Amino acid sequence: MKITYKEIAELINKTEANIKYMAKHNPEQLEIIKKGALCKKYNIEDKDLEAIIKLKENI
Repeated sequence: MKITYKEIAELINKTEANIKYMAKHNPEQLEIIKKGALCKKYNIEDKDLEAIIKLKENI
């Protein structure tokens, strides 16, 4: 699963340059935004995340 800076920028109404700036100056924020963007791109809903968490706890 992968998402590009361009896709992230489109999802949050920013430019790709803004995302590259964030990657350099605020990577923690970008990491959080990436996870949300991946969920949006692949239609992962809260219930899916809850199921993943439960599965991981049982491993």
